[in-house]
Parts: sequence; C-alpha cells; structure tokens
Amino acid sequence: MKEMLYKFIDEVKREHEVMMTFIRDFQTTNEILFKERNNSLIELRFGIQELLKVINNTPTIDCEEPDVVNHDKPIKSEEVLANDQPQKTSEPIAQPSNTIQTSPILFPRRLRKEKEEAQQKKS
Repeated sequence: MKEMLYKFIDEVKREHEVMMTFIRDFQTTNEILFKERNNSLIELRFGIQELLKVINNTPTIDCEEPDVVNHDKPIKSEEVLANDQPQKTSEPIAQPSNTIQTSPILFPRRLRKEKEEAQQKKS
C-alpha cells in the first residue's frame, strides 16, 4: 500500500515539474511576443508622427470651390422629377438578343475523347 502511495506521489511530482516547465516556457514566449508588439507600436507611432510632420509642412493649393447649393430654399418635386428623367437621344438603344450565345466548343477534352471513342468503334 505504501509503495503505491509513493509511486503516486512520484508520478504527481513529475507531472508537476512538466507543467511548471510548460508554464515557464509559455510565460517567456508571451513576454517576448508582448515586447515585440510594443516595439511595433512604438515604430508605428514614430511613423505616424513623421507623416503628420510632412502633412503639416506641405503647402496648400488654392482650388476653386464648387458651386454651393442653398438647402434653405425649398425644392419643388417637379424640379426633382425633371432632373431625374433620362436624357433623350437620337441614337437607337441596342436591344438584347434572345439567342443564347455559346462558345463553339464547351468541353474540348470531352469532345476529343468522344471523337476518339467513335473512331475506335468504327475500327
């Protein structure tokens, strides 16, 4: 009975050592990944600061402002409908054809195989 108890205790100690080794490895791996992530974030922050410096130092170009629409004035529904109507042109509109267009050979390998089989049957 004592022997079984000692074997059980030894086995639990070994399992404990294995688990502690795993936990230490896991902790060191996480610490390394955490440091790498922090370094990447610091590099990104420096990159953003450099971009902001460049943006702030670039000269602005004077452009003409587009016509401003006055939204305070009410718009009549007839005006909106007139603007939304399609433009009339003198060119005829192309009508879609009802015929189905297919490529001349849908499955070239199958066609070739069928021809070979037909030739073998004739021979």
